[in-house]
Amino acid sequence: MRWWIGVVATVVVIGLGAVAYVASIAASGTGYEAQTLCSAIFISGRTEASVQGAEFQGLHPLLQLVSHSIDREHREVRVSLLGLGAQKSIFRRGLGCTLTDLNASLPPPPAVCCCARARRRTI
Repeated sequence: MRWWIGVVATVVVIGLGAVAYVASIAASGTGYEAQTLCSAIFISGRTEASVQGAEFQGLHPLLQLVSHSIDREHREVRVSLLGLGAQKSIFRRGLGCTLTDLNASLPPPPAVCCCARARRRTI
């Protein structure tokens, strides 16, 4: 009977180790995919299929488990790996794509300054 406790304890430790491993690589993998998708779609004008086919093939096998959603109206991409390491990348005109976690809110981009033209008028 005691050996069952050892087996269960071993399985639990291995399971926790696997979850810790996935969690440790989740943020970098989801960040890479969110930023790449955002830049390719909203800056380069590529299709989701072309990005998936060219950019994410042959990478870490766990990246096959990544899920993403693209919100074209708000110009953002959300990515997570089995619910872990969830991140989003937001496109802002003039600034490109900015990688954040899901709960972050970014300030609006600064207004375009035409300082050179304003200075010419006052001179």
